[in-house]
Amino acid sequence: MSSGGDAVSCFGGGDTAVAVVAVSVADVVGECVSERVPVEVVGVGDDELEAAGHQRRPTHSTWPAGLTDREVDVLRLLARGQTRKQIANQLYISESTVHTHTAHIYEKTGLSNRAGIALFSIENDLIRN
Repeated sequence: MSSGGDAVSCFGGGDTAVAVVAVSVADVVGECVSERVPVEVVGVGDDELEAAGHQRRPTHSTWPAGLTDREVDVLRLLARGQTRKQIANQLYISESTVHTHTAHIYEKTGLSNRAGIALFSIENDLIRN
């Protein structure tokens, strides 16, 4: 139904469609909006994703500098030289949210540029050099 073979289903009748999502809300909205009905997104937990054949997202009890899981996601992409727009597209978030995460990363790590972010990422085994 969606690109990339993600598990997305739209069903329902009348005035509302319910979208069951295994990967991406963006895919669901694209699929269900074409049907021109309101969309309700129903979250799917790790157990359901694993049962559908998707890998469970690794959890980490504490990241360096008190970073959150999502900040580490953004940091890894920053360290690889991705632009704000590329990061937003890859993580299905807005460019403004990427900017906010980036500001938090710089604040928490005490760094001020991407070169520092790249070095921090390598030193803390967040990416492989």
